[in-house]
Amino acid sequence: MDTSDVKSLSGEYLRKRLSEIKAEAIEQEWDHNTFSLAQDQLTNPLERKLPQDLTKFEYDEARAQRATEWGSQAIQPILDRHGLTPPERIKRQLGIKAFKAELEASAGANALLHGDTDWQVPSYAQAAIMEDPATLPELFADFVRVTPKLAARTRDSWKTYIDRAHKFFDNKPAAQITR
Repeated sequence: MDTSDVKSLSGEYLRKRLSEIKAEAIEQEWDHNTFSLAQDQLTNPLERKLPQDLTKFEYDEARAQRATEWGSQAIQPILDRHGLTPPERIKRQLGIKAFKAELEASAGANALLHGDTDWQVPSYAQAAIMEDPATLPELFADFVRVTPKLAARTRDSWKTYIDRAHKFFDNKPAAQITR
């Protein structure tokens, strides 16, 4: 495994998490504050239980180590799916990249759902995100946005059926549903 594999796997992780976070945010109607809280919940545990007498360098190293461990656990299902067992050096790189991708996915979902045009797709994941198919709830949310005269009662009742179908099809992207 080399640097291009690390970028590819990091991009796959970002794409997966961006899709999952967007779906959850749509379902639970997240606002900007909810996205901020989610990021805080990810970064705050890095601070806990660190010894008080650390130098700046030791503190940064300890935080980086915790982020790497978190990211290594998060990206493990992707490694398992591909049947990959990277050497320790590469696994550390993947861990920190996955942690950063998690933060980027949250920021990206927030930007995409709330119309923030400042967010840019990271270069390592750009093509992958453009190819990422939408889920049924995402398609329905887009439909609701472009159909302003849709009655609230109709929208709510249809949303229930869309959510049930999405769960029935195991949260697959709409393009992968064939039955």
